[in-house]
Amino acid sequence: MNNLKDYVRQWENNGDFSFKSFWLMFGTFLDEIYNKKDINMIEEEPFENSNIPKEIKAFIAASVDYLSNQMNKKAPIWVFKKEYSLENPYFPSKLKGDIRAVMCIESPIEYKSKNIFVLANVLSRC
Repeated sequence: MNNLKDYVRQWENNGDFSFKSFWLMFGTFLDEIYNKKDINMIEEEPFENSNIPKEIKAFIAASVDYLSNQMNKKAPIWVFKKEYSLENPYFPSKLKGDIRAVMCIESPIEYKSKNIFVLANVLSRC
């Protein structure tokens, strides 16, 4: 695949908008971008299907912002659209209790700015 939009389009065609299905697709994308280190893979806004849950769109936008910063590049303008910020706090993990407090502290600013709370290593790959 050439870019994030290709990965998202393939995932959309699958029709399974669960976070588990998303993470399988996104993990493969992360492996490729970490291997290629090509900022062009995230320049184009990837969404064409309005059926994608807003939480996943926001997560992708935050991730692209984070990846851009990690590559010392300017994030694409589309990641800052208001529609990719959530009104209510979102914890992608099913974990509860004290770990959520840790997520509130550890979550990178790119996620916090969209009201998403994750662990600091959210985009780490084995």
